[in-house]
Amino acid sequence: MTGLLALSLANLVAISAPAGSGSMPPTRTASQVVRPGWGERLRPGARFPIEGIAFDGRGGPLSRGDGLSDLAAALREAPWIRVRLEGFVDASDDARGDERLSLAMARDAAERLVSLGVRADRVAWSGRGGGDPLLPNFTTRARSANRRVEVVVVDPSPGT
Repeated sequence: MTGLLALSLANLVAISAPAGSGSMPPTRTASQVVRPGWGERLRPGARFPIEGIAFDGRGGPLSRGDGLSDLAAALREAPWIRVRLEGFVDASDDARGDERLSLAMARDAAERLVSLGVRADRVAWSGRGGGDPLLPNFTTRARSANRRVEVVVVDPSPGT
């Protein structure tokens, strides 16, 4: 477990704010400035899967729907919000391989967000392997659901 954690932490993008960027005034929230439906999703501590992105059994993206584009647009509207993308796979007998694969999935999604105009210092990523499935891995449909990237909204307050 320690080795897996170290692999993820070694690959995180720095999420510290650039010098002089300041923080959002406390009276303004994401729900006040971000497109409808995204304000509540982008509250600190929120977690949700990226919709419209699917991965094949080896972690390569099968499709990139509008979920990443929509997330990028919402993040561009709320520049004080930082996120961590966590990749998950359907568990195999190779825990290290699962970790690498989940990391590659999260990194792919993070790179896509950056290509869509989100500053890289606002996006971190990690691989969580196959240890937290949404569904038991008994069917093809369940394994597909377990291959996912989730967004975790990082608290933008100092000290995070």
